[in-house]
Amino acid sequence: MPTYLPQWNAQFLDLMQIKKDKHGMPWGHPGVMQWVSENGGRFANWDRSFNPNSMMEEDLASAIDIGVVTQIHEYFRIYLSWAVEAADRALRDVRFTIDPESDGEEHDIELKKRGWCNEGVYPGNHGSTLAGGCFAWALRDNNELDTTSLLLAADEIAESAMHGGLKFWDYVAQSEYLRSVRLSLIAGDVEKAASFFKNCRRKFKFTYVHEQWLKRLIEDIQAAGDAPLSGDAEQHFQNFFDQVRDPDAKLASNQSDGTDLFANISILRLELAIIKQRYVLKQPIAGNWKSILCLISE
Repeated sequence: MPTYLPQWNAQFLDLMQIKKDKHGMPWGHPGVMQWVSENGGRFANWDRSFNPNSMMEEDLASAIDIGVVTQIHEYFRIYLSWAVEAADRALRDVRFTIDPESDGEEHDIELKKRGWCNEGVYPGNHGSTLAGGCFAWALRDNNELDTTSLLLAADEIAESAMHGGLKFWDYVAQSEYLRSVRLSLIAGDVEKAASFFKNCRRKFKFTYVHEQWLKRLIEDIQAAGDAPLSGDAEQHFQNFFDQVRDPDAKLASNQSDGTDLFANISILRLELAIIKQRYVLKQPIAGNWKSILCLISE
């Protein structure tokens, strides 16, 4: 098993430098902190947000990328606190009750324009926000995951992924559906994870490789029961995890060979680390988030 800790350390040190990108904007963690401070705080433009989960996932990803190296740095705590607040704000926001395409007049026109219940996007956007919130809350508290909420998130993400029929069954929709399978595994519900495949008659043309990887993983987990995974099963899991936890890894898109996968790669790494903790190492989640993050960089 390769170790990626030197590469993660190098990336962390690079992102701790004060730099600017090609547009002259602050870049790296100090640059982000400076920009946020000079522009009214992280949530200064919250009311203009059209994508409730994007800010939360961005901050959670930054926390993960730092956390695989150190969990005591102030930037880790800041990004994680932003992710928690973004999830909390979004999940209680009235815009998750507003369909901007509806004919109702119960909301003013400006608020209605910013509603988040768009057909085909909702409830998947709510599910993605809820899933990210579950990770952020558990990381903050070094506690167990809210598995009930994770299973709800899985259902919501799958519902939106299936929306619109085969016309919209592209690599993004397929990847989102497969995320519902991963979230079910993370929540400890292997039967539910398997049922997502049993209940879906569509082909995973674009994401065939990840679909087959997940199906094999589910079969291996079911076959093992309470016993450890077999050596072959553990290696099957680790082969893909090693590809993804490389800090230089990129997910494929528009390859037409079944290798496509759409995801926030930092959050995908965390999802796989939790799956390893639960099914390969068979260790508890609560109290072990430092170890879980270190599985990414070990």
